[in-house]
Amino acid sequence: MADVSYDNDYERAQVDPIFRERMRTAYVGSWDVLDALWWEAQPEETSPAGIPSPLARQKELQRRIFAADGDAAHDTASRTLLRQLDDEIRAERAALLKARTGERPAAEPDSAAFAVASVADGAAQAASPLPGTPAAERPAPRRVRWFVAAGLVAALAVGGSRGQPAHRAPIG
Repeated sequence: MADVSYDNDYERAQVDPIFRERMRTAYVGSWDVLDALWWEAQPEETSPAGIPSPLARQKELQRRIFAADGDAAHDTASRTLLRQLDDEIRAERAALLKARTGERPAAEPDSAAFAVASVADGAAQAASPLPGTPAAERPAPRRVRWFVAAGLVAALAVGGSRGQPAHRAPIG
């Protein structure tokens, strides 16, 4: 019997009723499991059920808050909504990953690990791998910050040393 391959787990759930039921049973997120699988494969697309992508909503809200022409730059309610949406997306991704591995997710996501509280964190998130990338392949946030800080210090040191001549020739 030949192995059947699927482009993604959403496609597999559409075709394989056993997989679909296993995922429905194991997934404890608040989204519909088929929508979660869809957004993993097509992160910014509206689901087949007609629900807008949380990632697309997140990016639009980030643009409104952080862009130079953003209309919500100083809007506390928008920032709160963005943090809640960030937490929701991360919690749903964690629930989907745990449904695949058979682990039971914690009741609440670790807010320190999941919260996006600054522009730098938002930029790091935008540069992060696509949804579904195993956590082991993603850099730890503290490590990323440390590398960024070390890179800035090194750049300043190199820039400072280039501004000063190494030695001065005597005049006369």
